[in-house]
Amino acid sequence: MPDEPLVGGAGLEGRAGGTHGEAVPLVTYPEAVDVAWSMLRFEQASRFGTTDRTRWLTDMAHLMAGAGLDFTAGRDELLRWLDGRGKGAPGPGHPRGR
Repeated sequence: MPDEPLVGGAGLEGRAGGTHGEAVPLVTYPEAVDVAWSMLRFEQASRFGTTDRTRWLTDMAHLMAGAGLDFTAGRDELLRWLDGRGKGAPGPGHPRGR
């Protein structure tokens, strides 16, 4: 890759050997974006009851199946994420509390 100035070079000088370095392309999978949007919409709706969670998980299963993804492989992580929703505001040290 060409030697080009890094974006935000001042913050990366120590790690990238100066203000020049190789840029790494960012790859975003459309399926991951769809899942992230679904998570955001669920969180913004602030409806965290059992029925809402069940409906969201069912919707996620359909969304992932439509994208050719195995819902069962990611189910535990989605459940762990759900466990953190609707339990009050996070503390100031928590990333969501900033």
